[in-house]
Amino acid sequence: MAGDLRAQVAATQKLLAEANARGEALEGASGDAETVVAELQARIVAAAASLEAAHADTARVTEQAAGKKAAALALAEEGAVLRSAAAADAATTAAMAVAAAEAEAVLATAEKEKETLNAEWSARVDSEVDTDA
Repeated sequence: MAGDLRAQVAATQKLLAEANARGEALEGASGDAETVVAELQARIVAAAASLEAAHADTARVTEQAAGKKAAALALAEEGAVLRSAAAADAATTAAMAVAAAEAEAVLATAEKEKETLNAEWSARVDSEVDTDA
């Protein structure tokens, strides 16, 4: 019986040694896992910081683009106003030229009528002078 007890004690010591070895291995693996978790947390923090910086850059670029778009729209509107004013000036100039041409035509017609009337009256006066003489 003492031999059985010794065998059981030896088997128990062997199992205890195996359990201790496994416990030490698990503690080592646990330490390694904690290191990996710490590294992953550091990477997550760095990625979050990068994401925040990218978001800030995106917001800044978006604001700049909106400002540039507003400036471009203002320039386009100013250009359209200037083109419209130039077209109005050109239309006014053309209308004035047409009116001047019409006035000159009326004046030329009046001058021709005046010349015709003068010629008719001169012919009449000359014929009356010839008749009286």
